Amino acid sequence: MKIEIITPYATQLKDKIFKAALDDTLETWVVRQGFNDKFLTPVATQYYDDVILELIVNPITDNLEVIPSYWNNKTMPTDAVNAIVIGMFTAALLTHFSSDFIKLETTI
Repeated sequence: MKIEIITPYATQLKDKIFKAALDDTLETWVVRQGFNDKFLTPVATQYYDDVILELIVNPITDNLEVIPSYWNNKTMPTDAVNAIVIGMFTAALLTHFSSDFIKLETTI
């Protein structure tokens, strides 16, 4: 399951999304720091840190991909929980960043 964001500005969009989460423009998302990278997780207590979203610039397509993941010390989330979090993030993308991409695709 992932969101692929088709944009000519994938790296800039990734930075813009993290900045928005840090300055509370994305008030329902928080940035979490992993060993080598940053992730997003919903602030809603039932999903907080159960699903973390990786934002990856695909080196082949140069699009931004959003992939649900989880911490190594946590239980793998169900497909239903991943789908809910992906849906929540899709809504945030459409609300705050719709002028920053051409289209987005959600796939299983």
